Amino acid sequence: MSMKSSLAALTAALMIPAAVMAEEPVAPTAPSAAPPVAAPAPADVPPVAAPADVPPAAEAPPADVVPPETPPATPPVAETAPPVPPTPGSMRAVVGADGVVPPPPPGMGQVVFFRKNSLVGMAVWFRVRESCVELGKLTNGRYFVQIVPPGDHLFTAATETTESYPLEVDAGETYFVQASVAMGVMVGRADLSPANAQQFRAAFRGMKLADPPASTASAGAC
Repeated sequence: MSMKSSLAALTAALMIPAAVMAEEPVAPTAPSAAPPVAAPAPADVPPVAAPADVPPAAEAPPADVVPPETPPATPPVAETAPPVPPTPGSMRAVVGADGVVPPPPPGMGQVVFFRKNSLVGMAVWFRVRESCVELGKLTNGRYFVQIVPPGDHLFTAATETTESYPLEVDAGETYFVQASVAMGVMVGRADLSPANAQQFRAAFRGMKLADPPASTASAGAC
């Protein structure tokens, strides 16, 4: 075989596969799938607290409605205790040098007991009481002032007998009672009789203030 024939045969052999390849369809290559991308983990978020219960706001009254005025609070009325009569000694020193007795405290009355200087029964003394409570001791030439509430009172003085002296007292009034010693069987008897301011002032210059009782609250022998 000649060289020309050999080249022609080689060329024909090379062309056959190319033609076959041109006739057979080539399947398309599927693209490789991309690996899944992991989603980023969410950051830790603190839970949101539920809103607290909020009381509903009071509805405002309409503009043309005037709210009623609140009346001022009335202060409580304090209970007043009844006046307590002071002891006789608390009023004795207020008698003036001329024997003038000032008026009693508001709402009260007062009784001036006095015994002028006298030679009759000068050694005899006695106590003036009310309801067995000693008010004052009357020796010769002594006096005292007793503050009393208004109303009926019964004063007593006792030696060998008991002398009673009832008296109705009005508020704001001053009463005078003169004490003396009358003739008795053994030592004489106490006598209480009504008097007035002029009699008291006439005897006042020679009298002294009586000693107060040891305790006006303690009861003595009636």
